[in-house]
Amino acid sequence: MLATARSLGDEIGEISALTLIALGQAYEGEMTAARGFARSAAELVDAQTDSDLAELCEYLCVLGWTEVFLESYIDAEGHLDRGLEIVRRTGQVYLMPHFLTVKAQIHFETCRITTALELAEQAESIARSLGCGDLLAFTLAFQSHVLLQARPPDRPSPSALSVAEEAVALCNSDTWWANLAACALAHAAFDIGDPHRALDMLLRTGGGSDLRRLQPTVRPGYLETLTNAALATGDTEQAAHWAERADKESEQLGLPAQRGAALRSLAQVAAHLGDPAAARKAAAGPPTGDRGGASPDRSHA
Repeated sequence: MLATARSLGDEIGEISALTLIALGQAYEGEMTAARGFARSAAELVDAQTDSDLAELCEYLCVLGWTEVFLESYIDAEGHLDRGLEIVRRTGQVYLMPHFLTVKAQIHFETCRITTALELAEQAESIARSLGCGDLLAFTLAFQSHVLLQARPPDRPSPSALSVAEEAVALCNSDTWWANLAACALAHAAFDIGDPHRALDMLLRTGGGSDLRRLQPTVRPGYLETLTNAALATGDTEQAAHWAERADKESEQLGLPAQRGAALRSLAQVAAHLGDPAAARKAAAGPPTGDRGGASPDRSHA
């Protein structure tokens, strides 16, 4: 598709192809390749007029998601704001939940929790009015994550659990969106003190202990939940395994927020084993927010 578009001098087709390739590379954790394709797409997008981009709004959202996975939040928000303005002006209402959900994720990752929740609720309202179950499940999964962060420290969030349960119930297919909903439910279940349910949800959603069906780009974050859930059930050996895997995968990704999740996992295991020096060393790892904001989980702690 990319080669054909370039041979025809079709910049619109080239943008479409570049954003899809970039998203696929970012999903799989091929961060160097993803950055290259995303940069090429962004250069072409930034050179287009709003009129040219009116037919490309879906791909502006794809580019925004890619940049979120790359933890390039400033670039992502700029492209999403432009796309959202075009969507509103041209009446492409069906795309608004997508844009609003990505923006909610950016605000969540950069510790703007109040506005993240507002954006997630806007996305939910429009998705409900459109009557699309999978789209609503997608927005609710992210809303559940935000609700977990919006709660007072050390206080469970039953609302996050109920939102995640609705998201899972709405999913009618085996898709990325369904996986997101199931993982959101796992996080919420752990939050209310049910580590066994959290473990079961993540392992079933991941397709077994190799977790091959969990998105590689954000898998260290899921491994952190697995680490904490294993510790809560008394399985220290398994917790150490998940933490070590998070450490290895996060180093390969080179993403600050995912690195932070891995370091917290290592710190939790070390503290559980009675090694405060190792726990402090892991907890005092490098900053996780050097690409546009602090990690919400780290700041909450």
